[in-house]
Amino acid sequence: MIIKKMKASFGCLEKAEMELHEGLNVITAANESGKSTWCAFIRAMLYGVDSSQREKGGVKPDKVKYAPWSGAAMEGEMEIEHEGKEITLSRTTKLSSAPMREFSAVYSGTAQSVAGLKGGDAGEVLTGMPKGVFESSVFVRQSGIAVSNSVELEKRINAIISSGDETGESFTDADSVLRAWLRKRRHNRSGAIPVIENEIRDVNASINAAAGAVEQRCRLEERLEESKAAEAEAEETARRRNAEKREGLVGTLETLRNDISALEKEAAESEAEAKRLGALTEEGPFKGRSPEEAVRIATSDSERLENFKAMVPGAVSSFIFLAVGIAAFLIGHFLQINFIKVISFPIFMAFVISLAIIRANKNRVKNYSANLIKYYEVEAAEPEKIIAKAEAYAADCRAAEEAKARCEEIGTKLETKRSALRSAEEELLSAGMDVSESPVIARAKAETAFVQQQLARKEGEIAAMGDPMVMGTRLESLESRRDELLEQYEALEMAISTLREANDEMQQRFAPELGRRAGEIMARLTGGKYAALSFSRELDASAKREGDTVAHEKAFLSEGTADQLYLALRLAICELALPESSSCPIILDDALVNFDDERMAYALEFLEEMAEKRQIILFSCHDREEKFLKNR
Repeated sequence: MIIKKMKASFGCLEKAEMELHEGLNVITAANESGKSTWCAFIRAMLYGVDSSQREKGGVKPDKVKYAPWSGAAMEGEMEIEHEGKEITLSRTTKLSSAPMREFSAVYSGTAQSVAGLKGGDAGEVLTGMPKGVFESSVFVRQSGIAVSNSVELEKRINAIISSGDETGESFTDADSVLRAWLRKRRHNRSGAIPVIENEIRDVNASINAAAGAVEQRCRLEERLEESKAAEAEAEETARRRNAEKREGLVGTLETLRNDISALEKEAAESEAEAKRLGALTEEGPFKGRSPEEAVRIATSDSERLENFKAMVPGAVSSFIFLAVGIAAFLIGHFLQINFIKVISFPIFMAFVISLAIIRANKNRVKNYSANLIKYYEVEAAEPEKIIAKAEAYAADCRAAEEAKARCEEIGTKLETKRSALRSAEEELLSAGMDVSESPVIARAKAETAFVQQQLARKEGEIAAMGDPMVMGTRLESLESRRDELLEQYEALEMAISTLREANDEMQQRFAPELGRRAGEIMARLTGGKYAALSFSRELDASAKREGDTVAHEKAFLSEGTADQLYLALRLAICELALPESSSCPIILDDALVNFDDERMAYALEFLEEMAEKRQIILFSCHDREEKFLKNR
């Protein structure tokens, strides 16, 4: 197949066109100009866009990553030459969720459809390889130059090794089929062996359950006999205890009635005393007051009376004023001293005022005393009598409270005795009941009925379990089938092991040839500096330089040498595993970017040789490749 012309509305490519020719095509363009987008476009035109892809690890799916920047629909056209015929492939978008789903393939310049080319398998028909092999071999991106050992690539390599054609199955496919058969026989709980083992366990459980049920029935029968005996014993015990209880209750009732009578009499006396004492607290000057308040008021009134009495001055002091005044007047008169005579007049006035004050205070004390005698109902207004009156009131209050508390205490005792009397009377009535109504006997009867019910249910379970002989026959059949499946499982395990050994042997046969050819290409790419390659089953390659005793893994190589190593392996796979008849183009996206100028020249020379048999499309961000090819 040769790609001749492309038109694309794809990612950053807006109605862009590109023409190619046979042999080696070198397309030089700056970064971000669409080189990788053209590579992705070729793959999309051949294999379509996977609309089921989802974003993973921050990597956008192709349907999002390559959506046209202008917002237009994703579409493209590619003119190719295939088996000597020119064909035009077209892909357009009808639904945004399924970009480039609409596919057509016609012979160029006509409207005639190409038979056998459908959108789903066009790439495999044209290139002779499925998408996985295409991406692992001829589709070489600088960021993904390492080889991934896909199932499709493995299938192609193994088929060529074993039969020389390309129709065989891969080891992975055969291994998957055998392992699927293995899982059908034993896979967690869903395999045939676990299922039949579960059935065997169920049948064994049923057999054991039947035996257990028979044993339980025997125990229930024994329990029923014991329950009936316990019921009869309970009835006899109830009759005997009823007779004993009635005798004791009669005496208890008489004692309680006597106690109640005595308490009722004591309660009446206490209630009368409490009423009498209560009446005392409702009379007199302290009516309705607390004992403490009564004493405080009486004390305050007594102290106030004493203060009033202390304010009344004595008559002696008044007459002293009188004597002094007379003496002053006489002295002044006889001595003819007017000043002294004048002084005697204020002294006489002090005498008159003193007599008035004494008289007023005496009236005040007399009136206050009269009020106290009337209020406190005492013979004389004496503090001792007033305070004694208050203390007597306080004593009456306390006595009334004590009498009230005594009434309540007697009432509580009386209610307790009456309650005990009612309970004793009820017990006496129940003691006269039929023994069949006794709670103990009722429980014994309930136990008997319960055991009878359990026994009947167990009989039903035994009948539902089926014949033990039939279950035994079923168990033998299941065990025989399980043994057969186990034999098949062991045979499959052996087949998988044998298949893996055969695959390892085939890998050992193919690996030297692939390593030899890749080593030759590596020598060409490095000017003979690296002459040998080796690789693992996963196609992780190592390189050995001339004169070295051991090969070096990729981690120990420079970035450029690592790219050369994997490019050599890629090109060797293309030569050995891909049919020359299909001659699929090799697409290289900046694959030489890490090559120095010398090795870039070696690579271009080798690619020119390969381009004689298949088209090669090399995208580069440098113009050195073009200059090298022009200036040779």
